[in-house]
Amino acid sequence: MKINVVTDPQFGADPTNTTDSTAAFAAALAGPAVAIVPPGVYKINNLAIPSGASLVGYSAFGYGNSFGGSTQTILVALNSSTPRVLNVDGASNVLLAGFQIDCDYGLNDVRN
Repeated sequence: MKINVVTDPQFGADPTNTTDSTAAFAAALAGPAVAIVPPGVYKINNLAIPSGASLVGYSAFGYGNSFGGSTQTILVALNSSTPRVLNVDGASNVLLAGFQIDCDYGLNDVRN
């Protein structure tokens, strides 16, 4: 299985919480593949995770923790109309590890 780093130039995910990284994550997961997510804050909108893919943040490897510091990896809702940060509907054999998900809790429903 191919291993991709979402911030590599061919994918171009933005770890600065500035621009939408959904397409970059989708490209890194395609195949399916293992997509490694370096520390940072990434804006995501309804990212469909394909069957057999793995999305792994650095903290899953022991680089820091998920509760603070410069080594945390966070996936945030793109904006207040984001239906989901991650979408695993219909997917099987998926691994998700090593990151936090920050939803728009203003929605106050089951999507969070």
